[in-house]
Amino acid sequence: MLAMRTMMALQPAVEFATEGRAAFDELMEKTPAADGVTYQAATVGGIPGWWCRPANAAGGVAILYLHGGAYVLGSALAYRHFAGQIAARASAPAFVADFGLAPERPFPAAIDDAGMVYRALASAGFSRLAIVGDSAGGGLALTMASGLTARDGVLPRPAAVVALSPWTDLTLAGDSMAARAMHDPLLTRDALEKARDLYLHGLDAKDPRASPLYGDLTDLPPVLLHVGEEEILLDDSRRYADWTAQSGSPAELHEWQGMVHVFPANLTLLRAAREALDITGEFLRRNLDTPDHRSAILPPPAWRKDMTRILFVGQKPETVDFSDPSLPPGTNAEEINAGIAVGVAKIEEHGWRGDTCMITPDAAGTVMLEDALKAAAYDCVVVGGGLRLPPKSLTLFETVLNIIHKTAPNAAIAFNTSPKDTAEAAARQLSDR
Repeated sequence: MLAMRTMMALQPAVEFATEGRAAFDELMEKTPAADGVTYQAATVGGIPGWWCRPANAAGGVAILYLHGGAYVLGSALAYRHFAGQIAARASAPAFVADFGLAPERPFPAAIDDAGMVYRALASAGFSRLAIVGDSAGGGLALTMASGLTARDGVLPRPAAVVALSPWTDLTLAGDSMAARAMHDPLLTRDALEKARDLYLHGLDAKDPRASPLYGDLTDLPPVLLHVGEEEILLDDSRRYADWTAQSGSPAELHEWQGMVHVFPANLTLLRAAREALDITGEFLRRNLDTPDHRSAILPPPAWRKDMTRILFVGQKPETVDFSDPSLPPGTNAEEINAGIAVGVAKIEEHGWRGDTCMITPDAAGTVMLEDALKAAAYDCVVVGGGLRLPPKSLTLFETVLNIIHKTAPNAAIAFNTSPKDTAEAAARQLSDR
């Protein structure tokens, strides 16, 4: 998690506007290709996209993948490797649709295009279909789930629907919009409002075709939801799961501690991402009735229950005075973030989970630390060397130690000399316990 946050900090900010498309696609293309999956550009139902075909795919089944990007960004090309990871785990081919994007093609173009692809797949002889999507695409998948129930009678009902960090409420009414705003490194309410306005062009945000939370949630196919506890869209998944349960169509909800928006795309850095994708693959195989060709290489799903957890506490680089003569010459925010990335990679080499709490040197920073320590049972808290630099950091350093002793009395406390030494500092302290 620490490495992923560092990587995101070094990336240019993604804008939910047409000029942000290239940067967003570049970010999504970092997901590695799955072994044994071939990729082919194609057109289905008049909509362009990409097929992701595992070598051992079952016959008669297919997945329709709907990408994220707030209905403004994203492309099938950029998402093909992420969808391929899911296709490999599900033993089923996946088609990633290039549905229309705003502002060129606003609402309801996305839902209309997705429907055309689904109908074409059904007409092509795929008797068992699943719909998977992330973020806005996750909301789109859930919208289709409501529109393709058993009552429809025209098209085959989806065998399963999976939504990763879905945007289910374009009114932005969830409590987590404010409650998680300080924790979410990717999304902001303002950015979502701008994307929504481009997409809806003033139309009702409660239209169930735009916000599946307000649709008919009865008689749904099996639904799986993954969401990170650090994202402002957390309540979009929670409320959807609650309301479907009340409607008699309970969804399977997985909330992931410390994770951010669409974290499964970061499977190179995050074990949680790989586990979430494995759960998704099992869910799709079970409902599509496809064989498990990967069972011999899947990691045990309980890895995170007994994992040693390390919390690194440091000062936000943006609040550091780099002109301070006590700092090593040439120290800057980029160097600090790069060191953190190295440190968390070494933490994962130990088989541990690493989190970060980069605080501000004020009362708000102490609250951030208290909240982080209350959120999980950490085995070791590593205090960054920057917090100990005299003279002005000594008060902050003492405050940090007092908070750790009070809030996490069972955690070992270690001190590093630089961010990249975090794992070694923790190892020394834990070996003495």
